[in-house]
Amino acid sequence: MAVTQGDNRNVMAAQIAKHIFNVPRVVCRIYDPLRRELYETLGLEAISPTTIFAQILKDELYK
Repeated sequence: MAVTQGDNRNVMAAQIAKHIFNVPRVVCRIYDPLRRELYETLGLEAISPTTIFAQILKDELYK
């Protein structure tokens, strides 16, 4: 799991884990939800707290 403060560092760390250390499942945190598809094309799982929080907020507003 790559969870630094920067999306670029997270994707680099995740790629190193996946391709150099052969980690079978790699998850990285991203702040920019637009990058998710790109990361997934690289074979990385991407979780965006921005998207998760936005969905929770939306759900609470529409209760």
